[in-house]
Amino acid sequence: MSEFVTTVANTRLADGVLVINLDHRSERLEHFEKMARPVNCLRGWERIPAVNGVELPGYGLLPWFRNRKRDKGWAGRAGCTLSHRKAIEHARDRGWNTVLILEDDIQLGASFESDVAGFLKCESDHPGDWAVCYLGSSKPVGPCRKVRDMDSGRGLFRIFGCNGTFAYLLRREAFDWILANLPTEDRVWEWVYTHRAIDRWYARNLTRRFRVRAVSPNLIGHYTSFSDIGQRAGADLIVPESEDDAHGSLHASGLLAFGVLSGLLRLRFLVARLTSKLLLPLARSRGL
Repeated sequence: MSEFVTTVANTRLADGVLVINLDHRSERLEHFEKMARPVNCLRGWERIPAVNGVELPGYGLLPWFRNRKRDKGWAGRAGCTLSHRKAIEHARDRGWNTVLILEDDIQLGASFESDVAGFLKCESDHPGDWAVCYLGSSKPVGPCRKVRDMDSGRGLFRIFGCNGTFAYLLRREAFDWILANLPTEDRVWEWVYTHRAIDRWYARNLTRRFRVRAVSPNLIGHYTSFSDIGQRAGADLIVPESEDDAHGSLHASGLLAFGVLSGLLRLRFLVARLTSKLLLPLARSRGL
């Protein structure tokens, strides 16, 4: 962990920086610490010990588990969800107004600090009304609209949702609602059956209550390594340093299209939630 004091050092990007890391993934923490050491806006970061899903009550037992190949993957999703819950609880209990939550496999671009300065200038010139802002994302869900341009060719977008919880800012107004809807250990397996994963739940539900933003192209990416969720190594998600690299950037839709598509998606996801609840007894009989 960094030797700096969080409440003193992290007054620019967020009140606190939290890094989620499993105890047995010390190599990831070492990589992060080395990468973050010269970065002023990450000084004072704190480690959040991640929840290991295979150690949760009920793992490997009926009704949810039947010794299948994907059992460890489901455990990884449950542990990831509870780990983000821990991070948000920590931020709330510390009284922070804004927290930057990072997973331990993030990768910063070469111009990260100057890009952060551009983001902060954008926020200073036009104070945002967002509650959630992704600094890195992999797959957008639904439509998006550009809110404003930023320095270095990036933009701030209003999004319906996106997959990826490896790097996002969260403001205090969202803490309690998210915590009220994320599971505790005693109901995590039922929650995972219903919602699959925290990034999927974020993508489908945060926009019901809050304004959600994303910086695009990504300000933060992640590197490939073995995933406890996917049970395999994923692909690198690079941080574009020029427009030529920005093949994964968001593409804005018009105001009318944004409204119509958002409404249709909310209806679709409402039906999906109701269907999952109706099928819950059947799921208990079949397992994950």
